[in-house]
Amino acid sequence: MGTARPPFAAIGIGLVALLGAASQAFPATVHAKLASITLPAGFGAQAGTTAVTSLTATGTTSLGDLLVLDSYERATAPAHITSVTDSGGNTWTSEVAVANGGQGEVERWTATLATSDTTVTVHLSGAAGVSFWVTDVHSTTGGTWAKVTNAGQDGTTGTAVSVGAITPAVGDVLVGQVGFNGSATISAQAFTGSTVSSLTNGTEETSQLTSLKSSVGATSGIVTTAGSTAFTATLSASSLHGEVLSQYHLTVVNPPHVMVVMLENAGYSRTLGFSATNTCASSVTAGANTGAVATQLAPYLCSLAANNMYVHDTTTTGFVGFNHPSLPNYLALTTGSQDTCDGVTTTACGASYTTTRTNSPSAACIVSLGGSVDACVPNAFATTGLSNTSIGGQLLAHSTPWTAYLESIPSACAKNVATNPYVRRHNPFVYTNDTLNNGCATHDIAYPGAAAFKTALTSSGAPDFVFVAPNLCDDMHGSSPPCTDAQGSDAAVTQGDAWLKNNIDPIFTSSWFTGSAPATVIITMDEGDSQSSYQSIKGGSVPVVIVSNNASGKGGQTLTGDETNILASIDAAYGYTDLGSTANLNTWFGT
Repeated sequence: MGTARPPFAAIGIGLVALLGAASQAFPATVHAKLASITLPAGFGAQAGTTAVTSLTATGTTSLGDLLVLDSYERATAPAHITSVTDSGGNTWTSEVAVANGGQGEVERWTATLATSDTTVTVHLSGAAGVSFWVTDVHSTTGGTWAKVTNAGQDGTTGTAVSVGAITPAVGDVLVGQVGFNGSATISAQAFTGSTVSSLTNGTEETSQLTSLKSSVGATSGIVTTAGSTAFTATLSASSLHGEVLSQYHLTVVNPPHVMVVMLENAGYSRTLGFSATNTCASSVTAGANTGAVATQLAPYLCSLAANNMYVHDTTTTGFVGFNHPSLPNYLALTTGSQDTCDGVTTTACGASYTTTRTNSPSAACIVSLGGSVDACVPNAFATTGLSNTSIGGQLLAHSTPWTAYLESIPSACAKNVATNPYVRRHNPFVYTNDTLNNGCATHDIAYPGAAAFKTALTSSGAPDFVFVAPNLCDDMHGSSPPCTDAQGSDAAVTQGDAWLKNNIDPIFTSSWFTGSAPATVIITMDEGDSQSSYQSIKGGSVPVVIVSNNASGKGGQTLTGDETNILASIDAAYGYTDLGSTANLNTWFGT
């Protein structure tokens, strides 16, 4: 959508206008870094021999790009741009409008693309000969664009173009524009006073009205050595012209580091819900559900809960699995929805669940309705996967590095139904198209072991978002064979706790966790063996433990939620559109 053109002061011939602050302060908490900036091919349009009230150009853009639209309008009666719209529905803002001696108007509008677009349209206050060029600025590292300053010059007649000066910073993008009467050609474009790379001259656009010919050209570059800078150019014939020079700064905020470790089945009662007589940690509450164990099976997880933040389970509050069996919970964590299993909605079976997992007809129910417990897409992925947007897809769209580590996965992005102790149902990223079809084998990989895992997180290019799924032997599920411990056994819980200590504990002293990026580790579980009375058809009470600087020493918190709340909190941390429900955990995320 377009933003209405703001009023501006009448500008006399020869007046230099400085529009915007000469410098801009950025928050101290923002970590700026020189980003990888490119200047893709821009695009433009020009009116023909007839005056128009709107004009459209077609081009190719990417999510997050900064688009700088430079236009020149010439008419018998003054005309200007009232709004700019595009096919992506982005918001455009008028930055500068320079009246060129009463005969034309030089304008600049900008937009940062929340959605990529293919067409851009200018809308005018009256019929005019109009031409415009759109400069496309792209950052491969994402970030936030801000205009630092503009300089404008109007109403000069001659062949020499000059406007400035401004003082950019290294890494800033400069965009110079000249709009003029007639159809002279532009040459010798330069940014004097600074050294720039990727100097790019857009195609000169000229409207063809016989008596009102007008032209516009734009030049851009990336500052590599900064100084007091002007934009200069030469016209092939003396013309009445106006020009603009703008400086754009990209701030890249270190994305938060978020890790989710997904355990299996043991639930709150067998991890944090030990009996009150057990003294593993007096600060951790046993919980309201029956089945609390007399012997502490997960002392390491308990110690993390005692020293950081955990969600306290009561008769009316706590975190539960989204549903039974496993897969709906993994999909809820990554997409906000359990979706269906071969067309069978899992809630159709969820309504039959009793308060204990062992009495629930999970697999039999789904299969009896024609579905497959493990296949929420057609068998062997003969067709496409789920169309749901996932957190992985969001991270990809924002160029945020991420990795899912699956222990014992036979190959990257393995879609095998099961190769015990790896099972596909614990790998949600092979179910959604936005991850399955976009470099899945790069992001969905084998867990490399404790030492290599820490090395990967402390190396150049480490992921900002990390998902970890231990195999059936190490995630508290158990499966004998091939595991030593049987499914549902106390020994399986103890083995999972030992795995956490050996594999996750070293991360808390790594630069990934202690560095400049705010870091949060969430340890949770898909579902529980026993259930809270207030959620008898959900997936059972599960532990949620958060480790971060803001979670340290916070202890038990009374909250209600499931995996969709964890997803919503992660989305909020990254500033993404909420795929889940209420984001109720961010108070304890790292800052």
